[in-house]
Amino acid sequence: TDPGEYTIQYYSVDVEENIETSKSVFFTIVSDTVPPEVDISFDSQTLTPILTAIDENPVTETVEILPKNREKHTFTDTFANQLILTGIYTLDDQTAQFRIESLQYNTDPVITPEANLLKIQYLNPISSVTNIFGQERIIKDELQLKLVYKTKSDQTSIFTEIAGAETVKEVKPGKVVLHVKTNKGELGAMY
Repeated sequence: TDPGEYTIQYYSVDVEENIETSKSVFFTIVSDTVPPEVDISFDSQTLTPILTAIDENPVTETVEILPKNREKHTFTDTFANQLILTGIYTLDDQTAQFRIESLQYNTDPVITPEANLLKIQYLNPISSVTNIFGQERIIKDELQLKLVYKTKSDQTSIFTEIAGAETVKEVKPGKVVLHVKTNKGELGAMY
């Protein structure tokens, strides 16, 4: 049945054909055609990507491991709307990378985002007492945003790159996590 407001009237008739007074029930059928979006970040301890669905309704996720380090994540909400995200995850020593290869919303055409990379790495030996790790968002092989966390000062420096030169945008207390979010096929970064 189509979304909207409905009223059902009903009554009963017994075997002696006595007719009950008519009663009615009012209800609304809600439909959601908006597929989920996804937030991507890294676990700084395990260097594994964390993909979290964003939707007004509960979402289930299924993951299919594909050849060549590729992963297919299917996010489905309670109204059967879907976001299918295919990405490539690599882990090499102290560096992890996740690249979104394609996005597909419901049955819409597949979207191939511009060359993108979300990267996290330890900038000194992982066994070091004063761990320093960096997170980067790279688009078309150009650094867009870089976060560097130092345990000794317990601060995160946030850098942007303008004309090939890194510039400190701000310094925040504590460990700040870099997130990439999908938004109707576009990729945005936040922290």
